Amino acid sequence: QGLKSHLDEKRGFDHGVFVPLMLMFPEANIPVVQVSLHSSLDPKINMEIGMALAPLRDDTIFILGSGYTFHNMNAFFRPTQRSIQGSKDFNTWLKNTILLPSNTTTQSCEANLSVDNSVRSDYYRQRLEALERWEHAPGARISHPREEHLLPLFIVAAAGGETAMPRLIQDTTTSELGDSLSEHAITGYLFDE
Repeated sequence: QGLKSHLDEKRGFDHGVFVPLMLMFPEANIPVVQVSLHSSLDPKINMEIGMALAPLRDDTIFILGSGYTFHNMNAFFRPTQRSIQGSKDFNTWLKNTILLPSNTTTQSCEANLSVDNSVRSDYYRQRLEALERWEHAPGARISHPREEHLLPLFIVAAAGGETAMPRLIQDTTTSELGDSLSEHAITGYLFDE
């Protein structure tokens, strides 16, 4: 789709690749291709990478984006009320954006499965347009002084395609899907049909 790329056989796996895969597939018995972010960190270009990857889903290829919905290292080690509130504000915006048309958890997603594909397509476009403007969201730069740990989510959101129904699978702000490991708000998503 007009995106220049090249294979780098000498580069090892980034920690964002090997850590989740080590936990998910400890036998290391699956083939893996690591895709780098575009060096510009432009959200639109990175979502175009996701759109280019989307047809792989038809071949039952697992597309995993590893990052963090909050990644401010200073605040991790020295949390403040401002950083905690900023993470909550950004996380709320992110959940509302990703989970268009409604906040969909693993337990309540069945209600949204009947959404017509043309409606899903509209939500998909709205989602990507909002993600492109993520820097204007409340708490955005408090949560992400640099966006390299957020953009993998944008890539998989785009790779989900127009028919995927996003689901919330991890949320530290609720007892239903959360844990007590972080003072800052962190969420995880699945894009599936």
